Amino acid sequence: MEETKVKTLIEVENRKSCKLEGVKKVEGFDDKEFLVDTEDGFLHIKGKTLSLGNMNMDEGKLTILGEIDSISYVNKSKEKEVGFFKKLFK
Repeated sequence: MEETKVKTLIEVENRKSCKLEGVKKVEGFDDKEFLVDTEDGFLHIKGKTLSLGNMNMDEGKLTILGEIDSISYVNKSKEKEVGFFKKLFK
């Protein structure tokens, strides 16, 4: 039986909202950044006045509202960076 991998989809609309699919877990967030575990690795989203919009973990969907400044992947093999973000969001 063939296993179907869920795709990670990132959609940014006018830098005012970010819709994500393929989300496994939200590691932590505040009004300036989010750390999200996706099917393709950790996403680090930075901005201003960020807030959690819609979240459906059963479907792996998440919406972040606010001014989006940057979205970057954190390399899975760099566990020190991930550890840093976990400490940051505690």
